[in-house]
Amino acid sequence: MSESTRSNLFRYVYTNGFSLQVANGEVIIRFGLAEDPDEPEILHEEVGVVMNVQNLKGLSVTLSKVVESMEKTVGEFIEVPENYSLDIDEAIKRAESKKSKE
Repeated sequence: MSESTRSNLFRYVYTNGFSLQVANGEVIIRFGLAEDPDEPEILHEEVGVVMNVQNLKGLSVTLSKVVESMEKTVGEFIEVPENYSLDIDEAIKRAESKKSKE
């Protein structure tokens, strides 16, 4: 995108956690703070983003390229915990199960 405008509601949000929901051909990503290191699965949600699969794929490709470029500059980042992909797989299974019941 070469040009953009900014809504009066625009804001920056710091996040150290996210959750994902797949529903009706869209993905909902909720960003927030995992405030208690002893309970990182509890997320204090700050903002949610809903997007279609096409935009999600574009975001995924773009973020992967940014991470790859940053790792070339500063070294490899901390490994992503395995449960991230498990959580995503579970979210997709729940969405597919719900859709088949409709």
